[in-house]
Amino acid sequence: MYVGGKIKSKLFSFDSEDCAIAVRAGHAMAERFQEDMAITQDLAVVKLSECREPPLEIIRFKGRLNND
Repeated sequence: MYVGGKIKSKLFSFDSEDCAIAVRAGHAMAERFQEDMAITQDLAVVKLSECREPPLEIIRFKGRLNND
């Protein structure tokens, strides 16, 4: 898979632990706010509807299954 130069340089500028924390935070926030979340270029987690830049990752809210 080809990864462009700008994206590749951004990927290698973060510690993998920081990325993992951002993903876990994104999942937790998606559950709490019950909507999709975005991880931004600086690893901030924001609501996808409020994201003003192309996200690095989108965390989709799946909702809870009703087992009644």
